[in-house]
Amino acid sequence: MVPVSVVIICLDAADTIDKVVDAALLLTDDVIVLDTGSIDDTLNKIPPGAKLINSKWLGFGATKNEGAKLVKYSWVFSLDSDEVISKELNESIHSLNFSNSNTIYSMKRINYFGDQPILYGEWKNDWVKRIFHKDVALWDLSPVHEKLCFDKNIQIKKLKGILHHYTTTGFEAYYKKLEAYSNLMAERNFINGKKSSSLTIYLAPAFNFIKNYFFNLGILDKKAGWHIAKAHALYTYMKYKKLHQLHRKNTKDV
Repeated sequence: MVPVSVVIICLDAADTIDKVVDAALLLTDDVIVLDTGSIDDTLNKIPPGAKLINSKWLGFGATKNEGAKLVKYSWVFSLDSDEVISKELNESIHSLNFSNSNTIYSMKRINYFGDQPILYGEWKNDWVKRIFHKDVALWDLSPVHEKLCFDKNIQIKKLKGILHHYTTTGFEAYYKKLEAYSNLMAERNFINGKKSSSLTIYLAPAFNFIKNYFFNLGILDKKAGWHIAKAHALYTYMKYKKLHQLHRKNTKDV
């Protein structure tokens, strides 16, 4: 066991939560699951040994920050409820001495479309920063695509091993997920003062598809690569269109 607390934010993750927690318990004796209102069988599938805490949904970053306040150790490993620590990653973390709090550890994440690992396209070269000392980093408060905030003097080190991300069970579920994210992303961009034009609404999705399917070789992921590229092009269209609508509504309300 290592002096690292694993914090998992969770909502309706019955398909994956048992695998996620089982792998985390091989790493540490402090695994915290923050459930934000699951209505499926998630709560019954959390393995013994994890600490279940019911939490309000505050947004991705804010909810993760709340979880970091509840940990036993000073080091935090932030996990989503569909991310499984591989054996090699576990061994890499066990080899650390955690003496330098000014270090953040990142790891390579492989995303799965159903049972298929996706190696190209939008999910190519996916490295995520997940292990940090709670006194030197915290998550920003963005409604979606939250980022870890830290000083420039913090050192980033890459770990060996894979974080397996079982992001979706199929095409329909993924389209639905991205539609919800497009609402949150439009709100985030609106708050940050970004704008969208008719040109952006139509050109950005086309460029996104060409980039991911051809330049980033999503075509090599075959049928899944096509659907992922198509879904992200649609997501790009929706987030810019909704951002445009938010600005129009705000102008009318003034």
